[in-house]
Amino acid sequence: MARIGVSLDPFVPYLSFFEKELPALSKMLGILEMNSISQFSVSLESGEHGFTKQMIDVANKITDKMLNVYVEYNDESIKNILQLQVGMVTIVGGYGKTNFQQPVNTKNYDDELRDLITEFSAHDIVTGICIDPNVDALRKVHRAGFEYVEISTLSYAAATDYNDEMSELHKIREIANMASNLGMGVNLRGDIGEDNLPEIAKFEVIEDIVLEDRFYQNAIFSGFALTLKNFQSLLKD
Repeated sequence: MARIGVSLDPFVPYLSFFEKELPALSKMLGILEMNSISQFSVSLESGEHGFTKQMIDVANKITDKMLNVYVEYNDESIKNILQLQVGMVTIVGGYGKTNFQQPVNTKNYDDELRDLITEFSAHDIVTGICIDPNVDALRKVHRAGFEYVEISTLSYAAATDYNDEMSELHKIREIANMASNLGMGVNLRGDIGEDNLPEIAKFEVIEDIVLEDRFYQNAIFSGFALTLKNFQSLLKD
């Protein structure tokens, strides 16, 4: 059964990370951890949405959970991430017109991805990359040596026509199964809410489904604990 991971990015605007704010972050992480959260993800300095190196260091000290740090593929981001003690890094394509991290356009990269894996492996960092549900993209990132693939569900979540929704769902299932058969771990992320979580949670090869804005929107009205309980129950239906 798929597990739930939570992105901490939407929480950033509500914290200045001064000393007086840390108890609030610590309390939130404590609530999330008590409810079987498998991982926390944060973005490293991706515009106004991102964490600084100092913020990531703070989060690392507060929680024992896997901290999956999202970075765009550029020299400065890679240099910064190698200075931190993180368990996992997922390469993303940055923010588009939405608040959500975009998949990587793998057509822009060739041998660079393989070189990147070598560098991360030397620092004992688990590597993942966010892609669209696309066979060519999966083939390239597998050959590069990534251990995890994170399949973007943005197109699926944005579909307004039922046929388009089912088509996107089929693509996600196909790529997820292919990645698993290749020995890669499989995560999902991208505008996932209570309406679309049950369908994608049925895919047996999925490890983590990362919740973002829509989880926090629900939590504002229902509280973290109850919202997590509701989302967790959807995984079992």
